[in-house]
Amino acid sequence: MEKGIDVFRNAGCTGEADLVLKVGTFLMPVDVKQMAWSYKRGAWYAANGTARATGVWGVAVNPETLEVRWYQKHGGGRGSFAGWQCPPGFEDLWDD
Repeated sequence: MEKGIDVFRNAGCTGEADLVLKVGTFLMPVDVKQMAWSYKRGAWYAANGTARATGVWGVAVNPETLEVRWYQKHGGGRGSFAGWQCPPGFEDLWDD
């Protein structure tokens, strides 16, 4: 509730979303992935980050730093950052 958001977790082991965030009347289903270190890439990444249902937003958690971020959009060349995949207006939700 620090940011005025209610969080509901998926109490079961199945389903398309791990969490549902409620902001006012807006419901945001979220799939949470633990990031893994890639020695080949030399960076943290969310394995299977694109494998989620339509309408479900993706969040990646770094297990070492506990940093939370939206999945990144890809495009524009190798290693380029094309922005975050998130609902408009929620780009900075995970910032302190």
